[in-house]
Amino acid sequence: MICKVCDKDDDFYEEGGYLYCDCGALVVDIIVAGVDDGDLVGEGGGTRGATYQPKFTRRRPTEEPITPWKPRHTKKSACYSQFLSHLTSASKKIPKPATASASGNERTNIFREVKREPADFGAEQALSYEDYYKETRDRYVYGFLMMITYQCDALVDKFNVTPLIIGLIGPICLRFVALSGVFDDDWADNAILNSELQSQGLTNKRSKLHHKDEPRSFDGKRAVMIWLSQLRKSLPLSSSLALSFLACHKAGAPILPTDIVRWAQEGKIPYQSCFLKIQEQMGKRSAACSVDASVMFRPNEIV
Repeated sequence: MICKVCDKDDDFYEEGGYLYCDCGALVVDIIVAGVDDGDLVGEGGGTRGATYQPKFTRRRPTEEPITPWKPRHTKKSACYSQFLSHLTSASKKIPKPATASASGNERTNIFREVKREPADFGAEQALSYEDYYKETRDRYVYGFLMMITYQCDALVDKFNVTPLIIGLIGPICLRFVALSGVFDDDWADNAILNSELQSQGLTNKRSKLHHKDEPRSFDGKRAVMIWLSQLRKSLPLSSSLALSFLACHKAGAPILPTDIVRWAQEGKIPYQSCFLKIQEQMGKRSAACSVDASVMFRPNEIV
């Protein structure tokens, strides 16, 4: 070892773990480890049996992997994207209701493809009995699915519930709607028949000046209101909270039914005021369903 200052090759001394030349220059390339050379050599001149062996040295990676910080649940995560795709595909099975400006021949039909036919300028096609009950049913079911969507979003965003509930709520909602029977072929006729049987001998004495083009029962009741009443019995708005809890239960989230009810009462998950978001998305009313969204989706009770 040669000193870089005085070019001497001897007279080095150790102090504080560093080597110094007699001239006072510090040897910056060497640090004294306090290990005798004999401790590195074992019997027979090899390293076997030596006090210090290379296999016991700690090796550090040349470059440590950098893991950026991420929130626990984000809308861009793969699970959340899968959740939204499942719910979107589930809601697409229920056609989005047409707005008031849509013409009758452009309405979405759940059983067959949409047919577009040229119409005369300024001509308006009269709405049929089928248009009225399908529009009423589609608007209610679509809004019902939207309410559950907003509730699940709030559970994931505000209460850190696992996004797996998004992938579970779609099939749960579809099965619940299917079992309710609201998409049966004779659902609309049976609803009016049951209403007429319950009000035998009674007649609606209200004026028919308003909504005079709408279909009515024999006792004068608006068919749209009869169907809406039946929908709220078959698919009560309070059941949206139950379905949201069921998705949490299936996903193993530590959520109790009392938690869901309390958060709904406190307004932390969309329920009592959710009709405002639904009305913004699907409009206040349509031509075939003149009932306001605030009337359809404003709950009367929590449970």
